[in-house]
Amino acid sequence: MSNHVRPARRRQRGFILTLYPLMMLFIIMPIVGLAIDAGILYMIKGKLQVAVDGAALGAARSLNQSTVLASQEPLAGATGIRYYHANFPNNWMGVTPVNDPTVSWANSSTSTAVVDITGTVIAPTWFMRILGFNSVTMTATGEAVRRNVNVMFVIDRSQSLSDEGNCPTLKTDAQAFVNSFVEGRDKLGMVTFGTSYNYDFAFNTTFHSTLTTDLSNLACTGFTNAAAGFSTGFTQLKNLNDQFSLNVIVFFTDGEPNTMTFGVGGTSPLPVLSTSGCNPKTGISGVIAGDAAAYYNAWGGVFNWTNGGIPVSSDFNVVSTPSGCSFSGNSLGSGNSAAFQNDIQQLPSTDAFGNSLNTTWAGGTNGSFPYSVSLTGNWYYLQNLENAGINTLDNAAQNARVAAAAAGIPYVVYTIGLDPSVYGSVNQELLRRIANDKLSAVYQSTYTAGKFYYVPSAGQLSQAFANIASDILRLAR
Repeated sequence: MSNHVRPARRRQRGFILTLYPLMMLFIIMPIVGLAIDAGILYMIKGKLQVAVDGAALGAARSLNQSTVLASQEPLAGATGIRYYHANFPNNWMGVTPVNDPTVSWANSSTSTAVVDITGTVIAPTWFMRILGFNSVTMTATGEAVRRNVNVMFVIDRSQSLSDEGNCPTLKTDAQAFVNSFVEGRDKLGMVTFGTSYNYDFAFNTTFHSTLTTDLSNLACTGFTNAAAGFSTGFTQLKNLNDQFSLNVIVFFTDGEPNTMTFGVGGTSPLPVLSTSGCNPKTGISGVIAGDAAAYYNAWGGVFNWTNGGIPVSSDFNVVSTPSGCSFSGNSLGSGNSAAFQNDIQQLPSTDAFGNSLNTTWAGGTNGSFPYSVSLTGNWYYLQNLENAGINTLDNAAQNARVAAAAAGIPYVVYTIGLDPSVYGSVNQELLRRIANDKLSAVYQSTYTAGKFYYVPSAGQLSQAFANIASDILRLAR
């Protein structure tokens, strides 16, 4: 019995030894080879997709290379092609040649530009050649949407910038920021504020030359009428009524707000004392300030609320007042002996823009907010006026958020605080609140999160502007 089994087993072993090479040649090796080829092709496809995605984003962000609308897309497309080749170089994984991708532009609406970049490569195979497949053609498309942006620049041009020697740096770095945006598509506007405030550059799609020229003529003087500057800037931004573009305020300051505006259009004028010599006693319109900083220790009296624009020859233009006012012709002084206390009965509860002087918005109470303010009695104390200026700016930012949401416009705020090296400091929590920064103690998730940039010295200001420009363009994609 056993002698019959052994030859059968020998024959089975012989059959297996004969079958194994055939299986290796025709089954196992092709399967392994196909798996290797599939893995390589998967890598090539992924690399191609990364290349077209990067090219599309690069093209969309490069529309500012030309001020001529007709040449923006060709130049930006050429940039996208360079990005493509940088991400997918010739002969990578044996792919050669790597031809230029195709670039196409389309406007999906009046407020967006859409770029599609399609790349095609012929990927070589290795093991699949056994089956007669020497190469595989692969195609991938990347798309980027670049939303237009409306940027309102709200710039502090107060005296401290000049005293610290930072005014020239501000002008140069702000000009570079302006040039980050695309003429013919984006719109830029600018409001500046010192003691007065002014809508210096009306929203326009042509701004590289004209707005940078305005900035070069900027003169830094006066107090810090921040709430009026912010409210004016937002009003102009909201008036565009653009629900498709990204609407942005970039707010720059180097100190504490200390100034308020009253009586614009008859709104919240300063009431006159019955014992004052001012006649008639119908209320006074203008700007009033008190700077409690140790270096300045100065108050500013009733000034015009606007100026003639940039350049500012004087930021202390005494308002045309009724006759007999004690502050007429001389509204500057120091300490707490303000001449206008003999004329003005008290401070209204809101400024001319409806921003509260002594309260904060719902949910906004935290730490020092709202700052303590008396609207009667010794309302003219310097610290009292500075606190009112802080509260009005805080409320101006919140009122703008609410109004933007009600109008359905995409809206975000960036703030920059340049710390003076000698005179005082910036209120960092106030600037976080204005931006609705996520690090603010009262961050509101209901509204778009902005960002506050603290700048400890003027040498770092350019980086803050560059970071904001980059973030705006990221949000615009």
